[in-house]
Amino acid sequence: MSSISARLPGCFEPVAGYDLERFGKDFDGGYLVDPRSVADAQLLLSFGMNEDWSFERSFCAYNDVPVEMYDASVGRREFKRRVRKKFATFYRIRHLLRAINLVRSYDRFFRGKRRHHMLMIGFDSETSRSASSVFTEHATEKTDSVFFKVDIEGSEYRILDDLLAAQSKIAGMVIEFHDIDLHMDRIRAFVSALDLNICHCHGNNFGGMDAQGQPLVIELSFSRYAPQKDGKAAFPHPLDMANKRDHPDYALKFGG
Repeated sequence: MSSISARLPGCFEPVAGYDLERFGKDFDGGYLVDPRSVADAQLLLSFGMNEDWSFERSFCAYNDVPVEMYDASVGRREFKRRVRKKFATFYRIRHLLRAINLVRSYDRFFRGKRRHHMLMIGFDSETSRSASSVFTEHATEKTDSVFFKVDIEGSEYRILDDLLAAQSKIAGMVIEFHDIDLHMDRIRAFVSALDLNICHCHGNNFGGMDAQGQPLVIELSFSRYAPQKDGKAAFPHPLDMANKRDHPDYALKFGG
């Protein structure tokens, strides 16, 4: 499927020359990252999962580190409720089997040192935690290298300062930024203050574009490492996939 031309400010242009790999499933849920950041990580702090932990599964297959997942919107109880609901409409056997497999997949992955916390991420309260509190709780004095995955549907703007405070111990990071037209100044300031390189940028075609041809949702990957080679990056990257599989991906150009 052909791509659609889209534009982003120059501050989002990745540093070229990274040998990226895709972690997570095809289409929505997978991210391109610097595998050195994955290999170097001692801990994965993952914020937001819905019903997809393919990124975390790929990460652990590459480097089997502890995983602390935070998402209060879903969990085993919710997944089992869906199974019961599908039993009530048993004629939809395909949907029932999918719901059962989801519970099984959840139970296989989230056990031992891979934990799911039924809390949201944003600020400290009875039902949520700040990124700073999560980092303090799980990153011990011996933890020198942490990888963050952030996909929390707009709450990412609440934790940007926390991420900056922890940046000396961040090996790599992927963040999905939503409604970037409303938060451009905050994203620019964050990227400018962050002592990591943008190694990849991808426009999420679920979010659509504004009147200026700018994707409203973007995925940024960061690495603490320098690129491995010279060269100019092409967008989409050969490993990129449209989040919405039956719609064209974005061919990004940067400037301004």
